[in-house]
Amino acid sequence: MLAKWDLPAAFLIAALSLIFIQVVGWDYEPGRTIECEDCAADIGDDMPRAGHVEDMLWRGALAVRDVEPLRRYLRPNRLFNLDDDLEETRPCLACHDGQTADTFATMWTKFPRYNPEKERYEDFARAIQDELKLRYNGTLPVRSDTRITLFYIYAYTKAKQAGLTFDVESVGDPALSDEEFESFTPPKRCRDIFAKYGRPRGPNAEAVMRGCNLIVDTHANTNPMLRFWRTDVNCESCHRNAGNQPYASSIAHGAVLLPIMMTPLNRPIRFNRRILMCYARSLNWFDLGRDAPEITYIRIYANWLAQKQDFRIGKLYKGRGIQMMFDTQARGSSILAGERVYQNYCVGCHGKNGWGGQGNVFLGRQPPPITGPNAFNGTATTSRRERLAGFVYYNMPPGSSAEAPVLTVQQALDVSVYLAALGRPSDFTKTNQVATFMNYLWLKTIDKVFRNKSHAAAEDGISTEEDDQ
Repeated sequence: MLAKWDLPAAFLIAALSLIFIQVVGWDYEPGRTIECEDCAADIGDDMPRAGHVEDMLWRGALAVRDVEPLRRYLRPNRLFNLDDDLEETRPCLACHDGQTADTFATMWTKFPRYNPEKERYEDFARAIQDELKLRYNGTLPVRSDTRITLFYIYAYTKAKQAGLTFDVESVGDPALSDEEFESFTPPKRCRDIFAKYGRPRGPNAEAVMRGCNLIVDTHANTNPMLRFWRTDVNCESCHRNAGNQPYASSIAHGAVLLPIMMTPLNRPIRFNRRILMCYARSLNWFDLGRDAPEITYIRIYANWLAQKQDFRIGKLYKGRGIQMMFDTQARGSSILAGERVYQNYCVGCHGKNGWGGQGNVFLGRQPPPITGPNAFNGTATTSRRERLAGFVYYNMPPGSSAEAPVLTVQQALDVSVYLAALGRPSDFTKTNQVATFMNYLWLKTIDKVFRNKSHAAAEDGISTEEDDQ
C-alpha cells in the first residue's frame, strides 16, 4: 500500500514528465538510426558493426551537420520559439571546414594544450564547451555529457582517417633552457627520454616535463594535500621506461587509441577517465577528478611521446597495452608451481611476501609491492591473472624482453595465479568508502607490525621464515 505522501509525489513526477516531453521532446527510440547519406559517406568503413562506439560515431556525424542535437543547450527563449533559434544557428561543419576554422580532425591533434592567452590548460571537451556557450549562446554542458563524447568519437575517427599524429609542439617553438629544464628536477628515466627525443618545446613544455615526472615518481609529484594516502606503486611500475616501453602499457600507444570501448564497464572511455581509473585502481589511490592538473600533464606527455615517435591516431601498434595469456598446454596454472617460480626469480626484489620495499634497490628505487596493503587493488588491470601473466612474461625479471623472455609462458601463468592467491586491497567499486578506509588502516597496521618484527628479528639474527608461512 502506498504511503500517504507517495501519491502526491507520483502525480508531481508524472506531471513534470509530461511537461518535459512536451517542451523538450522524447526522441530516443532504441535501435532507431536516423538516415543520413552525407554521414555514411563521411564515416565510410568505420561502421563495421552496430556497437556502442559506432552508434556514438554515427550520432556525432549527425551532430556536426545538424543543430537539432544541440537543442538542449540553446538558451534564448528556450520554451517558446526554439525552432526559430535553431534556424538561425549554423551547424558545426559550416565553420570547421579547414579554412574558416580547423577541421575536427586537426582539432583533435591539438588537445589538451596550454592556452597562453587564457593562462589555462584546455582539452577537447573544454573546447566543445566554449563553442556551445560562446558561438551558440548556449548553456554550459558538463564535460562528461554524452553529447560531448559524440564529438570526441567523431573527431578521433576523423583524425584516424586522415592519418594524423598529435601536434603538441612545433620545431620552431623554443626548447627549455638548461635552467628551466633543471628546475623540474627530472629523474634519470625522464632524462633518458628527453635525451632520446629532445627537450620539450613551446607552451606545452611544462606539462610534458611534469607528466614524465608523474609517471616515474607519482607520489612525490602529486598534489601534496593528497599524499597522506600513501601508495608504494608508481605509474612506471606498470608503464615501464617512463611510460614508453612496448608490451608494458606504453602510454603513447594509449594516446592514439583512446577513446575506446571498455568491455567491463560496457561504455566508451575517454583518456582522462582511463588515467583516473589507474589512480583509483592500479595506484590504489583516489579519483582525482577529470580536471586535476595531474591528469592533464600525463595526457599531454603521452601525446608528446606519440608525436615524437610518429604514432598515427587510431593505428594498432605491435606491443600495445599488456598482452593477455591464458592457461596453456592443457595443464592449467598451479599455485605451488608459481610459488617455486617466485622463489627462484622474484623474491630477491619483491621480498618473501611480495609486499615490496624489502628487496634490492633497482634503478634508484626499491621494487613495488605486488601483493599486500600497498599493492594495486582488485579492480586494476593487472589484478586479472591473465593480464598479469602477460606483463610478467614480457617484462620480468628485469632484463626480460619480448625478444628474449626469461620465463616461459607456463611459468608466467603459474606465478601470476600464485600472486593472485596472496591477496590485495579491497575493490573500491564494490565497497563502502568508510569500510574501504578502515580496511586500509588495518592493512597498514599489519604492514607496520610486520616490518618492525622483521627488523627486530634481523637485528637478533633470527629467521622469520616460519612466521611468514
